[in-house]
Amino acid sequence: MDLARQSADLARQSTTSLAPIQLAPIGLLRDHLVLAMGDVGRFNPQNGTYRLNRAFWECYSKKWGASVLFIDPRRFEKCQLHTDWFFRRVCAVASLVEAFVRDSKENVSETADSFGLPVAPRWIFHLDGDSMLSNLDLPLSDFTVPWDREGKSLVFYERFHNGEIAAGNYALRVSELAAQFLRGWERKVSETKNVKFTNSDNGVLHLHLVWYLQKELSFPQGSLQNASHAWASVLRQFRASKDIGSYDRFVALVKLALGPRRDFKHLLVGRRGHGFCADDWTKMYLSKLHVCHHAVKSAAQLVKMIGQSCIDKSLQCLQGPAVCAPQTEREARVKLRNFKPDRFALGNVNDISSCWPNCTRDIPQAVWGQMAVGLQKNGHCLSPRMACCC
Repeated sequence: MDLARQSADLARQSTTSLAPIQLAPIGLLRDHLVLAMGDVGRFNPQNGTYRLNRAFWECYSKKWGASVLFIDPRRFEKCQLHTDWFFRRVCAVASLVEAFVRDSKENVSETADSFGLPVAPRWIFHLDGDSMLSNLDLPLSDFTVPWDREGKSLVFYERFHNGEIAAGNYALRVSELAAQFLRGWERKVSETKNVKFTNSDNGVLHLHLVWYLQKELSFPQGSLQNASHAWASVLRQFRASKDIGSYDRFVALVKLALGPRRDFKHLLVGRRGHGFCADDWTKMYLSKLHVCHHAVKSAAQLVKMIGQSCIDKSLQCLQGPAVCAPQTEREARVKLRNFKPDRFALGNVNDISSCWPNCTRDIPQAVWGQMAVGLQKNGHCLSPRMACCC
């Protein structure tokens, strides 16, 4: 069977006997697609590792009308030229976006039809398979309406505990700009040759961001005098990466190059704790900030997190899992604000300590002044420790 049809069939299968739920206005999120790329067997409703993740997202689809797809990158034959699975995934998403853009120009629905979608998506939320729906009552439009208004086409976010910009969870507006960004990211796989520790597509994403945003960056930043100097410096540090410690130094130098800005013309990098998906570092909590929770890798793990009774109600689409979260947002606020950074890319500063969950998009200059000192030292640090060297 064609993998596209297999994926669509799998996405349509019912995972549970669903209780009636209160539906949102019909079609509110019809042009929003939640997309998980991976082995579709992991989403098998009977015994897949991510079967609960899938079931909860299907509840979300029933309530809001958003489409949900689980696609195997093997569906995209040309992407199999990559030996790294994660770059097959980047290639596959790029291919899918290009197909939707092409269909739009030709006024056809061929790609949407092939995947069983009611309409071609306007926004795609790409998720790692272990990113589980947490808040059933939060519409994706709460994110995309302001992004549309501001002309955003790509949205990433920083991981809380180490400052790395996540490569598995991001949102994109279906557009030529997004497709070009993805292809540029994919092409930079060539930079990974002979690098001992790249963190796969995640390390290359940081390289690509410095290159892609160079005209919008401000210099000097620490020892980085201009965009060309910044690119040469981060590329050199990337090529020297051989373990987590040296990789962290590379990420620190990237963050120094980006400066305090996170809100760019067409691209947004959500600050720590402000992404559309909650970081796996903290316990699950119910928040209007987050629609999903990252790193829920098994049903057994989720039982420990929220209990079987909560899972059963969530499977009936009566609530989102975070309703039973073991941590309140107030407790999360205390934990996140009191966090003590020990990774290079945070520059020894918890930049959201006085503002979370309502921080400005860009890092305030007063906070950046402290961070820049730490990032400068950490980005060029020779210590082998996987932590701050000052």
